[in-house]
Amino acid sequence: MRLYDLLKDKMMGIYVGVIKDNEEVKGVYEGMTGGKFVIKTLEDVKAGDEVTLRLAVGGWNFIFPCVVERIGRNGAVLKPTGKVKIREKRKEKRVPTLQKCVINDKRGLMLDVSFHGTRILALDEYNIGDIVEVKVGNNSIKGKVRWIKSEIVDLRSMGVLIEDSIIWWEEYVKERLAEALKVLRGI
Repeated sequence: MRLYDLLKDKMMGIYVGVIKDNEEVKGVYEGMTGGKFVIKTLEDVKAGDEVTLRLAVGGWNFIFPCVVERIGRNGAVLKPTGKVKIREKRKEKRVPTLQKCVINDKRGLMLDVSFHGTRILALDEYNIGDIVEVKVGNNSIKGKVRWIKSEIVDLRSMGVLIEDSIIWWEEYVKERLAEALKVLRGI
């Protein structure tokens, strides 16, 4: 499948970032028309504005320089003005783990960790942007829910960004990394 086919109609309704004057404006991707992107924004953009469209797919960000061609009844129509840039979303790799945790007093299972984030499997519902407290044993750290994905049955996984890493978390991640290396060397 080509990127154009994916963007044309398979990703409608996802949240996107529209960056204008170095500030990100939230929006919803409404598809393509005539090779141009249609975005419903939560804040005003005007015809002629130069913006950058950021679409997140899997672990990748697709960055499109655009100009707002017009405002239509379905949203802002963005005309690409340059080459797409593709960047990995994470600045650092995550280390696989299986660790029981508690998210805001509800049970969860950490699937992977990094110095600035974790992926957690949970039964309870959370929203993108929620600030959550993640407890592991007697320690806790706060983070922000960055993404949510429905899994099998009633399970959901979510990515939690840890903006202000603290010493116990850094030590915890280093321990998980050491465990992963030990397992790999033993194979």
